[in-house]
Amino acid sequence: MKWTNLEIKKYNSQIDKLKNMSPYELFEISENSEINEIKAAYRKKMKIYHPDKNTTFSKEYGENVSKILNYAYDKLLKKVKK
Repeated sequence: MKWTNLEIKKYNSQIDKLKNMSPYELFEISENSEINEIKAAYRKKMKIYHPDKNTTFSKEYGENVSKILNYAYDKLLKKVKK
């Protein structure tokens, strides 16, 4: 499947939007969420955006979103464990 420039720009703007969201907004959880809630929200998002599991969008887009999700997840786990 070939992606048009318009689709690439759209996905790039969505990635920029995700980068600017807080981890809580990204996973749609409250700031006082327990570790189990964080893990469940992470798994739910990864099911949607994992580059090998979803063929709705390009693999590159899935990889970029997955990196953002992993970074946010690590950040939340460090905060909760303190």
